[in-house]
Amino acid sequence: MTGFSDSTSFKEVIEKIVHEIDQFPDSAYTTENFSNAAQLLQFDEKEIEECALRLASSATEQNNAEVFTYLGLYTLIKEDYEGARPWLENAVLQEHPLGTYLLGHLYEMNFDRNGGVRLPPETQKENEKTARVLFLEAARLGRAEALGSLSIDGFFEKTNVVEKLEVASVISQFLAEHSEEIKSALILYEANPNQKRPQILDYEELGLSILEEYASEGIPIRYFPPSGTDDNHDGFSPL
Repeated sequence: MTGFSDSTSFKEVIEKIVHEIDQFPDSAYTTENFSNAAQLLQFDEKEIEECALRLASSATEQNNAEVFTYLGLYTLIKEDYEGARPWLENAVLQEHPLGTYLLGHLYEMNFDRNGGVRLPPETQKENEKTARVLFLEAARLGRAEALGSLSIDGFFEKTNVVEKLEVASVISQFLAEHSEEIKSALILYEANPNQKRPQILDYEELGLSILEEYASEGIPIRYFPPSGTDDNHDGFSPL
C-alpha cells in the first residue's frame, strides 16, 4: 500500500474494506470481518491502524468532516462503539451525510458505554428516537440507505402526525432530487432485467409505499419536482 499516509488514501482503503465486507454472507461490521476483508484485499492492518492514529492526533485541529466520518466508521467496524461516537458526532455537526447515517446506526444498535450490553427499555426508546432523527437528517442530506433504516423496527409506526409530515417532506424531496437517477436506473434495468437490481429503485419503491400509506391516513404530502420541470409522480399528492 505505497503512499498510504493521508486522509484520502485512508478513506479509500476503508471504503474498499466496507465494500468487501458487504459481499460476505453475514455482511456484519465486526473486527473479524474487517481482518478478513483486509487480508483478502492484501491490506496491512497495522498500517491502517497507524494511519488512523496519525489522523486522530490531528483530526480536531483539521476539523474535517470526512476525517471524522471515516475515523468513526473505522472505529465502529473495530467494534469500539463508544470510541466511534465522538468522531461521528463531530461529523454530524458539519452535516456529513454518511457520518449522520452512521451515528443513527450506532444509536439504533442500543449499545451501552461498555459495549455489547443492551440498555434498559427506557434508554432504548430514547436511542431509537435519536436514531430516527439522525436517519431522517441523513435522508435529507441525500443518504439513500437512511430511508431503509427508517423503515425497519417499526420506526414509521412510532411517529406522530407532526413527525410523519416531516418524514413525508424529506422522502418526497429525496425522490424528486434523485428522479433522474431513478429514471436512468429503471431504463437500464428494464433493458436488462437479469442484471442486479439497482438499489435506488428499492428506495424509490419504499419511499412511494410510505407516502401512499401516509396519504391514506390523510397526511398531506408535498412533491418537490426537479427544477425546470412540471413532472408529477404516482403516489404523491401535491399540496
